[in-house]
Amino acid sequence: TSVFYPLNAMSFINQDIGWVAGYHGTIAKTVNGGQTWFEQSSGTTFSLNAICFYDDLHGCAVGEAGICLKTNDGGLHWNTLNLGTNLNLNCINFVNSSVGYIAGNAGNILKSVDGGLTWSHMNSGITTDMKSLYFINENIGFTCGNGIYKTVDGGQSWNRVYDFYYYFNSIFFRDAMTGYACGAAGTIFMTVDGGETWLQQISGTGVDVSAIFINSSNYAYAAGLFGTIIRTMDNNVGIPQTTQNDNPQLIVYPNPAHNMVTIKLPVDDKEALGLKIFDMRGRNVREIVLKGTGSVDISGIQPGIYIIEAKRKNIIYRSRLLVM
Repeated sequence: TSVFYPLNAMSFINQDIGWVAGYHGTIAKTVNGGQTWFEQSSGTTFSLNAICFYDDLHGCAVGEAGICLKTNDGGLHWNTLNLGTNLNLNCINFVNSSVGYIAGNAGNILKSVDGGLTWSHMNSGITTDMKSLYFINENIGFTCGNGIYKTVDGGQSWNRVYDFYYYFNSIFFRDAMTGYACGAAGTIFMTVDGGETWLQQISGTGVDVSAIFINSSNYAYAAGLFGTIIRTMDNNVGIPQTTQNDNPQLIVYPNPAHNMVTIKLPVDDKEALGLKIFDMRGRNVREIVLKGTGSVDISGIQPGIYIIEAKRKNIIYRSRLLVM
């Protein structure tokens, strides 16, 4: 596209017509499947985190500082709605032309029953930031962040159905029973019983996975850092690009670690490989050369989740590291 600012979200109503939204209030539309895009005037400079259309005319966009925009003419004009919050709003999902939901920071969840004209705050009981939201129907829905939460009464109450030590960034359901959630360090989980239980999948990557989507042909796609895109055609998300794999031959221990970590490379002691350690923003925080198996000093690296990467010819080996 010719859009200058980074983009955070998109919404397509069919194979031709769609919108993207992002930094500095950016909104752009395509009517030819993404071949060309033209910007629309949003009327705001706040960054937009999510956008959702339920037909070719009606849609909403939400973002930082509680911004919420509504259009009734396909984006030719956008009106700002006052939702009574200055917390960041991170996701929006319309179940149909009437019922929609918004989720954001500090467990902030809102509901509309009139196509997004007005919104009411729900008492979610959640206190942490919600990153993604997906409703199967008007009553059953899921949101995720520091865990996965489910409602069966249209958002009146929420129960935490799964807890994990990595943060979840995105959640999406194929149908009422089968859904996926993804997050930090290549985390992908799947449910086949409507969210009652969740099973971790082999994603084939150790990078932060920020979005997951299932199209009408039952292809599941997940995307993350370093341009990583993985996809599947069956019930197991995890067919990685051939040059981006979380190879089990790259062994890291102890993990979690504090000051020192031992790394075993998939080569003998005579071959040296360059190692890089990246944080979840893609910044290179440590770079060394190692032969075979050796100890690596990680003192001075801030606690968090990191990706260790080694390159050998046209193969990239990656493994995750949790620094305490």
